[in-house]
Amino acid sequence: MKLRTLNAIVLILATVFLLAGCGGGGSGTTAKSNVKVINAIPDLGSTLETQINGLIAGTSSAYLADGAFFSIEPADVDLAIKETGAVEDFDILANVFNSNASYIVAGMGIRNFGTEFEKRPRIGLFEVNRAEPNGSKARVFVLNALVGPTEFPSPDIDFQDGDIPRFPFNDIEFSKAKVLTLDTGTYTYEARANDSELVYASSSLTFQSGKVYFVVVGGVVNGTGTSAPTIRVFELPVVD
Repeated sequence: MKLRTLNAIVLILATVFLLAGCGGGGSGTTAKSNVKVINAIPDLGSTLETQINGLIAGTSSAYLADGAFFSIEPADVDLAIKETGAVEDFDILANVFNSNASYIVAGMGIRNFGTEFEKRPRIGLFEVNRAEPNGSKARVFVLNALVGPTEFPSPDIDFQDGDIPRFPFNDIEFSKAKVLTLDTGTYTYEARANDSELVYASSSLTFQSGKVYFVVVGGVVNGTGTSAPTIRVFELPVVD
């Protein structure tokens, strides 16, 4: 058997072993790497497929749908996203998935970006701490996936609870996320243009004690329908 053929077989077997732990459990298992995929591409028009080392991982994701975590063996991986069933990848990212760690894989940008290459669909990868917060606290991650209108850049945002905010998430760049531990309760949060009173979207959000949340500010500035600016909250199952 030629060396090249042998190496190919070894790679395929290693990838199959890596994905053997993938499942539909709500929280995954902390002995492995746990992954949740969020499709934040508003004009995709179909579902988002995630691949690890060339094999489909998890289930395809509709726009801002709440899918379960799945588990993989910790390893160096090539992560890719694409439209379900398509040949060409939107984006590829090499990364190390660690044991006892949880990750959000977010597809962001827009499919129909024209000549604005900076708005192309891309992978955002975020390690999230899902340990139960202490006391009467909630841990909240906020991702800025809001795409700018045609011929304008995607904005930095402030995500804040009113004009005199108690728990503001300031100056979040596009495709980046910030995290705070805050008091539990109900807040009216606004996604604003950075250092401005311009409000893109607002929502009444309730954060409960001992829970972890991942908030996506998505859509397109001045968009309508499914592309309208929006705030979507995902409760993440806590782990020991």
